[in-house]
Amino acid sequence: MKCDLVLVAGGASHRFGLDIPKQFQTVVSKPLYLWSLEVFLSWKALNEVVIVVPQDWLKAVQESFNLLIENKKFHIVSGGNSRSASTYEGLKKLSQISDCEWVAVHDAARPCITTELIESVWNQCVLNQNDPEFGGAVPGTRVNETIKVVKNSIVTETLNRNLLYTIQTPQILRQEVLVGAMSHIDFMADFVAFDDASLIEKMGRKIVVVESTNDNLKVTHQEDIERVQNWLRKRHPQI
Repeated sequence: MKCDLVLVAGGASHRFGLDIPKQFQTVVSKPLYLWSLEVFLSWKALNEVVIVVPQDWLKAVQESFNLLIENKKFHIVSGGNSRSASTYEGLKKLSQISDCEWVAVHDAARPCITTELIESVWNQCVLNQNDPEFGGAVPGTRVNETIKVVKNSIVTETLNRNLLYTIQTPQILRQEVLVGAMSHIDFMADFVAFDDASLIEKMGRKIVVVESTNDNLKVTHQEDIERVQNWLRKRHPQI
C-alpha cells in the first residue's frame, strides 16, 4: 500500500502577526514547512507529494526547492481562500497524477511530526482497509481541561471531557471519499470545516483516533516558535 501527501502551506497566518507567513519562517536553519516534509520523505509508504502554498509564494517556494532538496519530484500548487479550499486544490492535482487510494493531509505549521506517529496512523488504515465503512485515521490527544459550550457569555452545556480529543494532523483518509465530499462544497460561501476528517464523518464513514502527544503542536502564535525550536534541537542534537 502507498499513500499520497498533501502538505497544506497555503494560509496567510494573520494570527501570527508578521509579514512572512509562519510556514515560511526560518526555524533552526530552514523554513518551517520543510521540517515536516523531510520527515514524510523518509516514510516508506509515501507516493506522490503535492505542496499547497499561497499564490504569491509559488515562485519563491519552487526556487527554494531547487536549492534545498535535490533529486525529488514535487508538485506545487496555489491554495484557495480557506484551509479546506487549499486542501481541495491539492487533491485536484493528485487526481491528475495518482490513483492512490489513500492521502495524508498535513498542516505545514506542525513541524514536530515523527515517523512513529505517521506509522501509527497509517497502521490503522492498513488494518481497516477492507472495511467499507472505514474512512481513515487521525492523531489526537485527550482533553485535560473542562470544556463548556458558551453562547452570549452564558454557559449552555458542560461537555464530558472523558469523551473529548483534540485532533491533529496528519490525517490519513480515503482519497476518493474525501474528494467526493469536497466536490459538493461551495468554497466561496461561508463554509467552515474544522478538519478534513469531519467531512468524511458526515458521509457516515468511521474515523479512528490514534493516541498522539502535545509535542505535535501547531504553530499559531510567535511564542509557539520557541517551543518548536526547543523540540527540534532535542530531537536533532546535531543541528
